Amino acid sequence: MNDDLSMICEAGDTQIVDRGFRDVAGAFEELGFDVQMPSFLEKGAKQLETEQANETR
Repeated sequence: MNDDLSMICEAGDTQIVDRGFRDVAGAFEELGFDVQMPSFLEKGAKQLETEQANETR
């Protein structure tokens, strides 16, 4: 693990990434992090589906 990252994070920590950083998700998972990406509204939708809303809490 990168020394700078290991100073503030440890394996098992959750890393929240948005769509612009999804390329690092695999690297974070290899380092033992739980990677989560918030749900985004589909075009024309006014709110998230129930399951999506519950997953982002």
